Amino acid sequence: TLWYRAPEILLGAKEYGPAVDIWSAGTVIYELCTNRALFQSDCEVMALIKIFQLIGTPVVTNTHTFEFFSQRFPKWRRSGGQTIASLNDRVRSTAVSTMLMSVLKFWPTDRPCASQAVQLCSPPRLRNNY
Repeated sequence: TLWYRAPEILLGAKEYGPAVDIWSAGTVIYELCTNRALFQSDCEVMALIKIFQLIGTPVVTNTHTFEFFSQRFPKWRRSGGQTIASLNDRVRSTAVSTMLMSVLKFWPTDRPCASQAVQLCSPPRLRNNY
């Protein structure tokens, strides 16, 4: 649904890959930890605004990358104090917070694959099992 869509889907990307599922998994994990949707919104624009408020507005040099991206969108810089952990006490675990921030990257190529994401939040003794 809308709350779990990756930014590239919200911006009208015609082609996308497994990174959209990584994004969605991150939003679901956040919701499982907090009982609250991370990007709860009624429309695509509000979803994008909430995403940009958390991760900052991307610098896009080629606006043809996304059909509906506009340089006129409001701009947000990622605040040094605004992190996943600062949004809710239930995700204060450094490992979970780090993993969520790694999967909730604007650019799909910056998101880890599933096995890399698991490595980020697994106890060291379990990491070699994935």
